[in-house]
Amino acid sequence: MSLIFLIITLTFIGALLWIVITYIPMQPPFPKIIIGVVVICTFIWLLQVFGVINALDISVPKIRHSKLLTGMIRAVSFMGSYR
Repeated sequence: MSLIFLIITLTFIGALLWIVITYIPMQPPFPKIIIGVVVICTFIWLLQVFGVINALDISVPKIRHSKLLTGMIRAVSFMGSYR
C-alpha cells in the first residue's frame, strides 16, 4: 500500500468523521463514543497495514439449535405467512 493511498484514506476517514459529528444532531455522549470507536478501528487498521499485527481472525462459535429456538423460528415464520 502506497503512502499516498494511506494519507488519502486517513484524510477521508477524518473528513467523514468531522461531517458526521458536525452535521448530525446527537446528544453529547454519542460523539465521544463515535470518535473513540473510529480512532480504535483506524489504529487497528494501521497496525495491520504496517504488519505489526496479522489480520484478525475472529471466529464466531456455532450455536446449536435447541427445541425452544426451533419452535420460536417456526412460530415467527408461521405468523409471517398471514401478511
